[in-house]
Amino acid sequence: MAEDQKRKTMKPNLTFARHIETLYVRLDTRQCKACWACVKACPQQVLGKVDLPFHKHAHVDRAEKCKGCQRCVKACPNGAITKKATIHEPATQRDRYDRHAAG
Repeated sequence: MAEDQKRKTMKPNLTFARHIETLYVRLDTRQCKACWACVKACPQQVLGKVDLPFHKHAHVDRAEKCKGCQRCVKACPNGAITKKATIHEPATQRDRYDRHAAG
């Protein structure tokens, strides 16, 4: 009987995975003003739209297709899309200092 009561009071988990990043870029949906410049700029059609009357912003549809060209980053006038650091980039001066100070 307690198990049936527990099932009735449990709420379903309606949390969806956030589509906010690829290997190369990260999207801050709070900064997005739904101008769709990034969607238009992406040659791989990685980005899509959430275009509801009360909820609008870009989102990552196909992260696996992102080649890291950064056209979306350059196209966004609001700074909602930023480049992610990758392991292939050379370390910055600050990174070198932090590693030297730690070791």
